[in-house]
Amino acid sequence: DVYISGKKAAGILIDYDGSSEGGGAIVGVGVNVNELLEESEPYTGVASAISLRDAKGFMVSRERVLAAILAKLEILMKLSLKEVLDQYKDMDILRGNSIRVHHKSKQVSDPRDYEATAIGVTREGLEVKKRNGEEITLSSEEVSITPL
Repeated sequence: DVYISGKKAAGILIDYDGSSEGGGAIVGVGVNVNELLEESEPYTGVASAISLRDAKGFMVSRERVLAAILAKLEILMKLSLKEVLDQYKDMDILRGNSIRVHHKSKQVSDPRDYEATAIGVTREGLEVKKRNGEEITLSSEEVSITPL
């Protein structure tokens, strides 16, 4: 996820398959570009999202945002997985923080959900430490940051 002033401006979902030689990934990106999210906050009570327009104070070119994302993606695609993970570690906002792991069912309140501390992202997925001390690697669970 990408945050501006503590509010989510973009989200990235990566489904990586490292089982074959060279591996492969499907990347989904969502960016709040010109939505007026700041104005909707009093009505929705949601203060956790922001758009680039809200942050900058003016309309933003969707084409320029897309071009910037694709240019960065092109650079990343030339790197090894290790190099990408090393760069990611420098920007990882989950590492060391409390998170809530949501079961794949995505029900609002699933008894299989649990809290953990994010250790970091590896080739296999997100390593977490459960409250009972057990360390596991998540590969397809939905993870959200626990509000502090």
